[in-house]
Amino acid sequence: MTFEVESFEPYFSDENSILFLADTFELLDKMPGESVDMIFADPPYFLSNDGISCSGGKAVSVNKGDWDKINSTEAKHNFNRQWIRLAKKVLKPNGTIWISGTLHNIYSVGMALEQEGFKILNNITWQKTNPPPNLSCRYFTHSTETILWARKNLKSAKHYFNYELMKELNDGKQMKDVWTGSLTSANEKTFGKHPTQKPLYLLKRIILASTREGDIVLDPFCGSATTGAACKLLNRKFIGVDNNLEFINLSKRRLENVKMNRKKIVAIDGPAGAGKSTTAKIAAEKLGYTYIDTGAMYRAAAWKVLQKNKPINENLIIETAKDIDVDLQYVDGVTKVFVDGQEITSEIRTPEVSHIVPEVAKIGFVREKLTELQRKMAARGGVLMDGRDIATHVLPNADVKIFLTASIDERAKRRFDELKSKGYTTLNFDEIKNEIALRDKQDMEREIAPLIQAEDATLLDTTGKSIDEVVNEILNLCK
Repeated sequence: MTFEVESFEPYFSDENSILFLADTFELLDKMPGESVDMIFADPPYFLSNDGISCSGGKAVSVNKGDWDKINSTEAKHNFNRQWIRLAKKVLKPNGTIWISGTLHNIYSVGMALEQEGFKILNNITWQKTNPPPNLSCRYFTHSTETILWARKNLKSAKHYFNYELMKELNDGKQMKDVWTGSLTSANEKTFGKHPTQKPLYLLKRIILASTREGDIVLDPFCGSATTGAACKLLNRKFIGVDNNLEFINLSKRRLENVKMNRKKIVAIDGPAGAGKSTTAKIAAEKLGYTYIDTGAMYRAAAWKVLQKNKPINENLIIETAKDIDVDLQYVDGVTKVFVDGQEITSEIRTPEVSHIVPEVAKIGFVREKLTELQRKMAARGGVLMDGRDIATHVLPNADVKIFLTASIDERAKRRFDELKSKGYTTLNFDEIKNEIALRDKQDMEREIAPLIQAEDATLLDTTGKSIDEVVNEILNLCK
Protein backbone atom coordinates (compact mmCIF):
# COMPACT_ATOMS: atom_id res chain seq x y z
CA MET A 1 0.00 0.00 0.00
CA THR A 2 1.21 3.49 -0.85
CA PHE A 3 0.21 6.50 1.24
CA GLU A 4 2.50 9.51 1.21
CA VAL A 5 2.88 11.81 4.21
CA GLU A 6 5.24 14.76 3.86
CA SER A 7 8.46 14.30 5.90
CA PHE A 8 7.48 10.80 7.11
CA GLU A 9 8.69 7.41 5.90
CA PRO A 10 6.67 4.25 6.56
CA TYR A 11 8.07 1.86 9.15
CA PHE A 12 6.30 -1.06 7.45
CA SER A 13 3.96 -1.59 4.52
CA ASP A 14 2.35 -4.40 2.57
CA GLU A 15 -0.35 -4.47 -0.09
CA ASN A 16 -3.11 -3.15 2.16
CA SER A 17 -1.40 -1.85 5.33
CA ILE A 18 1.05 0.84 6.32
CA LEU A 19 2.59 1.62 9.73
CA PHE A 20 4.25 4.84 10.86
CA LEU A 21 6.52 5.06 13.90
CA ALA A 22 5.73 8.67 14.68
CA ASP A 23 4.13 11.18 16.99
CA THR A 24 0.43 11.10 16.12
CA PHE A 25 0.01 14.88 16.36
CA GLU A 26 2.92 15.56 14.02
CA LEU A 27 1.88 12.95 11.47
CA LEU A 28 -1.82 13.92 11.42
CA ASP A 29 -0.77 17.51 10.85
CA LYS A 30 1.13 16.49 7.70
CA MET A 31 -1.39 13.99 6.33
CA PRO A 32 -3.38 14.97 3.21
CA GLY A 33 -6.74 16.52 4.06
CA GLU A 34 -9.91 14.43 3.67
CA SER A 35 -7.91 11.32 2.83
CA VAL A 36 -9.40 8.60 5.07
CA ASP A 37 -12.87 7.05 5.15
CA MET A 38 -13.00 6.02 8.80
CA ILE A 39 -11.01 6.49 12.00
CA PHE A 40 -10.94 4.14 14.96
CA ALA A 41 -9.07 5.46 17.97
CA ASP A 42 -8.35 4.00 21.38
CA PRO A 43 -6.48 6.98 22.89
CA PRO A 44 -4.72 6.93 26.26
CA TYR A 45 -7.14 6.60 29.20
CA PHE A 46 -4.73 8.39 31.53
CA LEU A 47 -5.40 6.02 34.41
CA SER A 48 -1.76 5.24 35.31
CA ASN A 49 -2.01 6.64 38.83
CA ASP A 50 0.05 4.12 40.82
CA GLY A 51 -3.07 2.13 41.73
CA ILE A 52 -3.62 -1.63 41.43
CA SER A 53 -5.75 -3.84 39.22
CA CYS A 54 -6.31 -7.56 38.74
CA SER A 55 -4.79 -9.61 35.94
CA GLY A 56 -4.81 -13.38 35.87
CA GLY A 57 -6.01 -13.46 39.45
CA LYS A 58 -3.08 -11.37 40.70
CA ALA A 59 -2.80 -7.79 41.89
CA VAL A 60 -0.82 -5.75 39.35
CA SER A 61 0.03 -2.10 38.90
CA VAL A 62 -2.30 -0.08 36.69
CA ASN A 63 0.66 1.91 35.37
CA LYS A 64 1.11 1.30 31.64
CA GLY A 65 3.82 3.80 30.81
CA ASP A 66 4.54 7.49 30.55
CA TRP A 67 2.22 7.68 27.53
CA ASP A 68 -0.72 6.96 29.89
CA LYS A 69 0.06 9.72 32.42
CA ILE A 70 -1.06 13.35 32.46
CA ASN A 71 -0.84 16.20 34.95
CA SER A 72 -4.37 17.59 35.09
CA THR A 73 -7.94 17.39 33.84
CA GLU A 74 -7.31 20.48 31.70
CA ALA A 75 -4.26 18.89 30.10
CA LYS A 76 -6.23 15.72 29.37
CA HIS A 77 -9.01 17.67 27.68
CA ASN A 78 -6.57 19.76 25.67
CA PHE A 79 -4.91 16.52 24.51
CA ASN A 80 -8.25 15.12 23.32
CA ARG A 81 -9.32 18.32 21.59
CA GLN A 82 -6.01 18.61 19.76
CA TRP A 83 -5.89 15.11 18.26
CA ILE A 84 -9.62 15.14 17.45
CA ARG A 85 -9.17 18.48 15.66
CA LEU A 86 -6.36 16.98 13.55
CA ALA A 87 -8.39 13.82 12.91
CA LYS A 88 -11.26 15.91 11.58
CA LYS A 89 -8.91 17.46 9.02
CA VAL A 90 -7.93 14.09 7.50
CA LEU A 91 -11.42 12.55 7.60
CA LYS A 92 -13.49 12.65 4.40
CA PRO A 93 -16.74 14.70 4.44
CA ASN A 94 -18.89 11.56 4.70
CA GLY A 95 -16.46 9.66 6.92
CA THR A 96 -17.00 8.66 10.55
CA ILE A 97 -14.89 8.32 13.68
CA TRP A 98 -15.11 5.75 16.49
CA ILE A 99 -13.43 6.43 19.84
CA SER A 100 -13.18 3.89 22.64
CA GLY A 101 -12.68 4.80 26.28
CA THR A 102 -13.52 4.27 29.93
CA LEU A 103 -14.91 6.64 32.53
CA HIS A 104 -11.39 8.01 32.93
CA ASN A 105 -11.45 9.79 29.55
CA ILE A 106 -14.67 9.21 27.61
CA TYR A 107 -16.52 12.24 28.98
CA SER A 108 -13.69 14.50 27.89
CA VAL A 109 -13.69 12.77 24.49
CA GLY A 110 -17.43 13.29 24.05
CA MET A 111 -17.22 17.00 24.83
CA ALA A 112 -14.14 17.39 22.64
CA LEU A 113 -15.99 15.81 19.71
CA GLU A 114 -18.81 18.32 19.96
CA GLN A 115 -16.46 21.24 20.52
CA GLU A 116 -14.47 20.31 17.41
CA GLY A 117 -17.52 20.10 15.14
CA PHE A 118 -18.66 16.49 15.28
CA LYS A 119 -22.13 15.03 15.75
CA ILE A 120 -22.29 11.93 17.95
CA LEU A 121 -24.35 9.22 16.22
CA ASN A 122 -24.23 6.47 18.82
CA ASN A 123 -22.98 5.77 22.31
CA ILE A 124 -22.03 2.08 22.19
CA THR A 125 -21.69 0.24 25.48
CA TRP A 126 -19.32 -2.71 25.24
CA GLN A 127 -20.26 -5.05 28.07
CA LYS A 128 -17.49 -7.50 28.96
CA THR A 129 -18.58 -10.99 29.98
CA ASN A 130 -15.36 -11.72 31.88
CA PRO A 131 -14.12 -8.47 33.48
CA PRO A 132 -11.41 -8.59 36.14
CA PRO A 133 -12.79 -8.35 39.70
CA ASN A 134 -12.58 -5.16 41.75
CA LEU A 135 -9.92 -5.88 44.37
CA SER A 136 -10.75 -2.98 46.69
CA CYS A 137 -14.36 -4.13 47.09
CA ARG A 138 -15.32 -0.47 47.43
CA TYR A 139 -16.90 -0.03 43.96
CA PHE A 140 -19.01 -1.94 41.46
CA THR A 141 -16.90 -4.07 39.12
CA HIS A 142 -15.87 -2.10 36.03
CA SER A 143 -17.33 -4.26 33.27
CA THR A 144 -18.00 -1.85 30.39
CA GLU A 145 -16.30 0.51 28.00
CA THR A 146 -17.92 3.19 25.89
CA ILE A 147 -17.37 3.59 22.15
CA LEU A 148 -18.58 6.86 20.62
CA TRP A 149 -19.46 6.93 16.92
CA ALA A 150 -19.57 10.35 15.26
CA ARG A 151 -19.51 12.20 11.96
CA LYS A 152 -18.81 15.76 10.96
CA ASN A 153 -21.64 18.05 12.04
CA LEU A 154 -22.50 19.18 8.54
CA LYS A 155 -25.91 19.10 6.89
CA SER A 156 -24.26 17.79 3.73
CA ALA A 157 -22.55 14.88 5.54
CA LYS A 158 -24.01 11.50 4.56
CA HIS A 159 -22.31 8.82 6.61
CA TYR A 160 -22.36 5.16 5.60
CA PHE A 161 -24.11 2.62 7.85
CA ASN A 162 -24.53 -1.01 6.78
CA TYR A 163 -27.90 -1.35 8.47
CA GLU A 164 -28.95 -4.51 6.67
CA LEU A 165 -25.77 -6.40 7.58
CA MET A 166 -25.97 -5.36 11.24
CA LYS A 167 -29.59 -6.51 11.30
CA GLU A 168 -28.62 -9.81 9.69
CA LEU A 169 -25.86 -10.36 12.26
CA ASN A 170 -28.45 -9.76 14.99
CA ASP A 171 -30.83 -12.54 13.86
CA GLY A 172 -32.98 -10.25 11.75
CA LYS A 173 -33.58 -7.64 14.46
CA GLN A 174 -32.27 -4.09 14.68
CA MET A 175 -28.90 -4.11 16.41
CA LYS A 176 -28.92 -2.18 19.68
CA ASP A 177 -26.18 -0.04 21.16
CA VAL A 178 -25.18 -2.53 23.86
CA TRP A 179 -22.68 -5.09 22.60
CA THR A 180 -21.74 -8.03 24.78
CA GLY A 181 -18.58 -10.11 24.45
CA SER A 182 -15.44 -11.36 26.11
CA LEU A 183 -12.10 -9.69 26.65
CA THR A 184 -9.29 -10.24 24.14
CA SER A 185 -8.47 -13.96 23.91
CA ALA A 186 -4.97 -15.35 24.46
CA ASN A 187 -4.61 -16.50 20.84
CA GLU A 188 -4.83 -12.85 19.71
CA LYS A 189 -1.75 -12.11 21.81
CA THR A 190 0.53 -14.68 20.15
CA PHE A 191 2.95 -12.02 18.90
CA GLY A 192 2.86 -9.93 22.08
CA LYS A 193 0.26 -7.91 23.92
CA HIS A 194 -0.75 -4.34 24.51
CA PRO A 195 -2.27 -3.26 27.85
CA THR A 196 -5.47 -1.94 26.26
CA GLN A 197 -5.72 -4.39 23.34
CA LYS A 198 -9.23 -4.72 21.94
CA PRO A 199 -10.68 -8.06 20.74
CA LEU A 200 -10.80 -8.71 17.01
CA TYR A 201 -14.56 -9.35 16.92
CA LEU A 202 -15.21 -5.82 18.21
CA LEU A 203 -13.16 -4.12 15.50
CA LYS A 204 -14.61 -6.33 12.77
CA ARG A 205 -18.13 -5.27 13.72
CA ILE A 206 -17.17 -1.58 13.78
CA ILE A 207 -15.48 -1.82 10.38
CA LEU A 208 -18.31 -3.79 8.77
CA ALA A 209 -20.89 -1.33 10.12
CA SER A 210 -19.29 1.84 8.79
CA THR A 211 -17.02 1.09 5.83
CA ARG A 212 -17.04 -0.53 2.42
CA GLU A 213 -14.39 -2.84 1.00
CA GLY A 214 -11.41 -0.84 -0.22
CA ASP A 215 -12.01 2.05 2.20
CA ILE A 216 -9.07 3.55 4.09
CA VAL A 217 -9.16 3.17 7.89
CA LEU A 218 -6.85 5.15 10.18
CA ASP A 219 -5.88 4.19 13.75
CA PRO A 220 -3.83 7.06 15.24
CA PHE A 221 -2.99 5.08 18.43
CA CYS A 222 -2.66 1.65 16.84
CA GLY A 223 -1.00 -0.25 19.71
CA SER A 224 -1.09 -3.92 18.68
CA ALA A 225 -2.91 -3.16 15.38
CA THR A 226 -6.13 -5.04 16.05
CA THR A 227 -7.72 -2.48 13.72
CA GLY A 228 -5.18 -3.40 11.05
CA ALA A 229 -5.75 -7.13 11.48
CA ALA A 230 -9.50 -6.63 11.08
CA CYS A 231 -8.96 -4.43 8.00
CA LYS A 232 -6.77 -7.06 6.40
CA LEU A 233 -9.36 -9.79 6.97
CA LEU A 234 -12.16 -7.58 5.62
CA ASN A 235 -10.39 -6.13 2.57
CA ARG A 236 -9.97 -2.58 3.85
CA LYS A 237 -6.86 -0.41 3.67
CA PHE A 238 -5.16 0.37 6.98
CA ILE A 239 -2.95 3.20 8.26
CA GLY A 240 -1.56 2.72 11.77
CA VAL A 241 0.41 5.23 13.84
CA ASP A 242 2.20 4.73 17.16
CA ASN A 243 5.18 6.42 18.80
CA ASN A 244 6.27 3.31 20.71
CA LEU A 245 8.83 1.09 18.96
CA GLU A 246 7.81 -1.99 20.95
CA PHE A 247 4.17 -1.62 19.92
CA ILE A 248 4.97 -0.82 16.28
CA ASN A 249 7.08 -3.99 16.06
CA LEU A 250 4.21 -5.93 17.65
CA SER A 251 1.86 -4.47 15.03
CA LYS A 252 4.28 -5.37 12.26
CA ARG A 253 4.58 -9.00 13.41
CA ARG A 254 0.84 -9.30 13.70
CA LEU A 255 0.06 -7.85 10.28
CA GLU A 256 2.68 -10.03 8.64
CA ASN A 257 0.91 -13.11 10.00
CA VAL A 258 -2.68 -12.19 9.16
CA LYS A 259 -3.84 -14.04 6.10
CA MET A 260 -5.57 -11.58 3.86
CA ASN A 261 -8.94 -12.77 2.61
CA ARG A 262 -8.83 -10.61 -0.47
CA LYS A 263 -10.92 -11.44 -3.49
CA LYS A 264 -9.48 -10.81 -6.94
CA ILE A 265 -9.88 -7.97 -9.41
CA VAL A 266 -10.88 -9.28 -12.84
CA ALA A 267 -10.64 -7.18 -16.03
CA ILE A 268 -12.20 -8.37 -19.30
CA ASP A 269 -11.62 -6.54 -22.58
CA GLY A 270 -12.60 -7.34 -26.11
CA PRO A 271 -14.34 -6.14 -29.25
CA ALA A 272 -18.09 -5.72 -29.71
CA GLY A 273 -20.01 -8.96 -29.92
CA ALA A 274 -17.38 -11.11 -28.21
CA GLY A 275 -19.79 -11.93 -25.37
CA LYS A 276 -18.15 -9.84 -22.64
CA SER A 277 -21.20 -8.55 -20.79
CA THR A 278 -23.22 -11.76 -20.99
CA THR A 279 -20.46 -14.00 -19.68
CA ALA A 280 -19.08 -11.42 -17.23
CA LYS A 281 -22.40 -11.03 -15.42
CA ILE A 282 -22.81 -14.80 -15.04
CA ALA A 283 -19.20 -15.31 -13.96
CA ALA A 284 -19.46 -12.50 -11.39
CA GLU A 285 -22.61 -14.04 -9.92
CA LYS A 286 -20.99 -17.48 -9.65
CA LEU A 287 -17.90 -15.97 -8.00
CA GLY A 288 -19.96 -13.83 -5.63
CA TYR A 289 -18.22 -10.78 -7.10
CA THR A 290 -19.62 -7.36 -7.94
CA TYR A 291 -20.11 -6.88 -11.65
CA ILE A 292 -19.06 -3.31 -12.44
CA ASP A 293 -21.55 -2.17 -15.03
CA THR A 294 -19.76 0.93 -16.31
CA GLY A 295 -22.86 1.88 -18.29
CA ALA A 296 -24.86 1.96 -15.06
CA MET A 297 -22.30 4.36 -13.62
CA TYR A 298 -22.88 6.82 -16.43
CA ARG A 299 -26.62 6.44 -15.88
CA ALA A 300 -26.09 7.21 -12.20
CA ALA A 301 -24.25 10.42 -13.11
CA ALA A 302 -27.09 11.37 -15.45
CA TRP A 303 -29.65 10.69 -12.69
CA LYS A 304 -27.84 13.07 -10.34
CA VAL A 305 -27.78 15.77 -13.02
CA LEU A 306 -31.57 15.46 -13.30
CA GLN A 307 -31.95 15.94 -9.55
CA LYS A 308 -30.64 19.50 -9.95
CA ASN A 309 -33.85 20.47 -11.79
CA LYS A 310 -31.94 22.97 -13.91
CA PRO A 311 -31.40 23.39 -17.66
CA ILE A 312 -28.84 20.77 -18.67
CA ASN A 313 -25.57 22.03 -20.09
CA GLU A 314 -21.89 21.09 -19.91
CA ASN A 315 -21.16 23.35 -16.93
CA LEU A 316 -23.99 21.81 -14.89
CA ILE A 317 -22.82 18.28 -15.75
CA ILE A 318 -19.22 19.00 -14.77
CA GLU A 319 -20.26 20.74 -11.54
CA THR A 320 -22.47 17.77 -10.62
CA ALA A 321 -19.73 15.26 -11.38
CA LYS A 322 -17.15 17.01 -9.20
CA ASP A 323 -18.45 15.61 -5.91
CA ILE A 324 -20.42 12.56 -7.08
CA ASP A 325 -19.85 9.24 -5.30
CA VAL A 326 -21.10 6.28 -7.34
CA ASP A 327 -20.83 2.81 -5.83
CA LEU A 328 -21.89 -0.64 -7.03
CA GLN A 329 -22.39 -3.38 -4.44
CA TYR A 330 -23.25 -7.06 -4.79
CA VAL A 331 -26.24 -7.56 -2.44
CA ASP A 332 -28.39 -10.71 -2.28
CA GLY A 333 -27.25 -11.87 -5.71
CA VAL A 334 -27.88 -8.51 -7.39
CA THR A 335 -25.54 -5.64 -8.23
CA LYS A 336 -27.09 -2.50 -6.72
CA VAL A 337 -26.24 1.08 -7.64
CA PHE A 338 -25.68 3.80 -5.02
CA VAL A 339 -25.14 7.54 -5.47
CA ASP A 340 -23.90 9.44 -2.42
CA GLY A 341 -25.03 6.56 -0.24
CA GLN A 342 -28.57 6.39 -1.70
CA GLU A 343 -29.63 3.24 -3.58
CA ILE A 344 -31.00 4.15 -7.04
CA THR A 345 -30.80 0.82 -8.90
CA SER A 346 -34.25 1.16 -10.48
CA GLU A 347 -34.27 4.96 -10.82
CA ILE A 348 -31.43 4.95 -13.37
CA ARG A 349 -33.47 2.93 -15.88
CA THR A 350 -36.12 5.59 -16.56
CA PRO A 351 -36.60 7.13 -20.06
CA GLU A 352 -35.59 10.53 -18.66
CA VAL A 353 -32.20 9.18 -17.59
CA SER A 354 -31.72 7.26 -20.85
CA HIS A 355 -32.37 10.45 -22.82
CA ILE A 356 -29.47 12.43 -21.31
CA VAL A 357 -26.89 9.65 -20.78
CA PRO A 358 -25.11 10.27 -24.13
CA GLU A 359 -24.76 13.97 -23.34
CA VAL A 360 -23.26 13.19 -19.93
CA ALA A 361 -20.98 10.37 -21.11
CA LYS A 362 -19.31 12.35 -23.88
CA ILE A 363 -17.74 14.86 -21.48
CA GLY A 364 -14.08 14.13 -20.71
CA PHE A 365 -14.26 15.29 -17.09
CA VAL A 366 -17.09 12.84 -16.40
CA ARG A 367 -15.15 9.96 -17.94
CA GLU A 368 -12.09 10.81 -15.83
CA LYS A 369 -14.18 11.04 -12.66
CA LEU A 370 -15.94 7.72 -13.24
CA THR A 371 -12.66 6.01 -14.13
CA GLU A 372 -11.36 7.20 -10.76
CA LEU A 373 -14.43 5.75 -9.01
CA GLN A 374 -14.15 2.49 -10.95
CA ARG A 375 -10.59 2.12 -9.71
CA LYS A 376 -11.69 2.83 -6.15
CA MET A 377 -14.39 0.15 -6.33
CA ALA A 378 -11.96 -2.32 -7.84
CA ALA A 379 -9.50 -1.71 -4.98
CA ARG A 380 -11.87 -3.59 -2.66
CA GLY A 381 -11.30 -6.78 -4.60
CA GLY A 382 -14.07 -9.15 -5.59
CA VAL A 383 -15.02 -7.20 -8.70
CA LEU A 384 -15.34 -8.09 -12.36
CA MET A 385 -15.33 -5.28 -14.91
CA ASP A 386 -15.59 -5.47 -18.68
CA GLY A 387 -15.05 -2.99 -21.47
CA ARG A 388 -12.53 -2.11 -24.15
CA ASP A 389 -9.72 -0.52 -22.13
CA ILE A 390 -10.16 -2.01 -18.64
CA ALA A 391 -6.93 -4.04 -18.38
CA THR A 392 -4.86 -1.49 -20.29
CA HIS A 393 -6.18 1.80 -18.87
CA VAL A 394 -8.72 1.54 -16.05
CA LEU A 395 -7.28 -1.42 -14.11
CA PRO A 396 -3.72 -2.06 -15.35
CA ASN A 397 -2.90 -3.86 -12.05
CA ALA A 398 -5.85 -6.28 -12.16
CA ASP A 399 -5.18 -9.77 -10.77
CA VAL A 400 -6.79 -11.48 -13.74
CA LYS A 401 -6.79 -10.03 -17.25
CA ILE A 402 -8.76 -11.61 -20.07
CA PHE A 403 -9.08 -10.55 -23.68
CA LEU A 404 -12.30 -12.03 -24.99
CA THR A 405 -12.68 -12.24 -28.73
CA ALA A 406 -14.35 -14.19 -31.55
CA SER A 407 -14.19 -14.27 -35.32
CA ILE A 408 -15.94 -11.42 -37.07
CA ASP A 409 -18.38 -13.87 -38.69
CA GLU A 410 -19.26 -15.31 -35.25
CA ARG A 411 -19.83 -11.86 -33.79
CA ALA A 412 -21.92 -10.77 -36.77
CA LYS A 413 -24.06 -13.92 -36.43
CA ARG A 414 -24.64 -13.24 -32.72
CA ARG A 415 -25.73 -9.69 -33.47
CA PHE A 416 -27.95 -10.86 -36.35
CA ASP A 417 -29.65 -13.46 -34.12
CA GLU A 418 -30.09 -10.94 -31.28
CA LEU A 419 -31.81 -8.41 -33.55
CA LYS A 420 -33.97 -11.10 -35.12
CA SER A 421 -35.15 -12.27 -31.67
CA LYS A 422 -36.23 -8.69 -30.95
CA GLY A 423 -38.53 -8.64 -33.98
CA TYR A 424 -36.37 -6.96 -36.58
CA THR A 425 -37.20 -8.34 -40.04
CA THR A 426 -35.22 -6.27 -42.56
CA LEU A 427 -31.77 -7.53 -41.62
CA ASN A 428 -28.71 -7.84 -43.84
CA PHE A 429 -25.92 -10.06 -42.49
CA ASP A 430 -23.19 -8.43 -44.57
CA GLU A 431 -24.20 -4.93 -43.42
CA ILE A 432 -24.05 -6.05 -39.79
CA LYS A 433 -20.65 -7.63 -40.41
CA ASN A 434 -19.36 -4.42 -42.01
CA GLU A 435 -20.68 -2.32 -39.08
CA ILE A 436 -18.80 -4.52 -36.60
CA ALA A 437 -15.61 -4.30 -38.66
CA LEU A 438 -15.92 -0.51 -38.72
CA ARG A 439 -16.49 -0.43 -34.93
CA ASP A 440 -13.38 -2.59 -34.44
CA LYS A 441 -11.33 -0.19 -36.55
CA GLN A 442 -12.60 2.85 -34.63
CA ASP A 443 -11.97 1.23 -31.24
CA MET A 444 -8.44 0.13 -32.16
CA GLU A 445 -7.45 3.45 -33.72
CA ARG A 446 -8.97 5.88 -31.23
CA GLU A 447 -6.47 8.27 -29.67
CA ILE A 448 -7.43 7.77 -26.01
CA ALA A 449 -7.21 4.23 -24.54
CA PRO A 450 -7.56 2.22 -27.80
CA LEU A 451 -8.76 -1.39 -27.85
CA ILE A 452 -5.69 -3.61 -27.56
CA GLN A 453 -4.89 -6.80 -25.69
CA ALA A 454 -2.83 -6.17 -22.56
CA GLU A 455 0.55 -7.88 -22.71
CA ASP A 456 -0.23 -10.01 -19.65
CA ALA A 457 -3.85 -10.80 -20.58
CA THR A 458 -5.05 -14.31 -21.44
CA LEU A 459 -6.57 -14.56 -24.92
CA LEU A 460 -9.93 -16.34 -24.84
CA ASP A 461 -11.48 -17.02 -28.24
CA THR A 462 -15.23 -17.67 -27.87
CA THR A 463 -15.83 -18.70 -31.48
CA GLY A 464 -18.09 -21.77 -31.57
CA LYS A 465 -18.33 -21.93 -27.78
CA SER A 466 -21.45 -21.85 -25.64
CA ILE A 467 -22.00 -19.28 -22.89
CA ASP A 468 -21.48 -21.96 -20.22
CA GLU A 469 -18.18 -23.02 -21.77
CA VAL A 470 -16.86 -19.47 -21.81
CA VAL A 471 -18.04 -18.81 -18.24
CA ASN A 472 -16.27 -21.96 -17.03
CA GLU A 473 -13.03 -20.86 -18.69
CA ILE A 474 -13.29 -17.47 -16.97
CA LEU A 475 -13.93 -19.15 -13.62
CA ASN A 476 -10.88 -21.38 -14.07
CA LEU A 477 -8.70 -18.34 -14.77
CA CYS A 478 -9.99 -16.72 -11.57
CA LYS A 479 -8.97 -19.62 -9.29
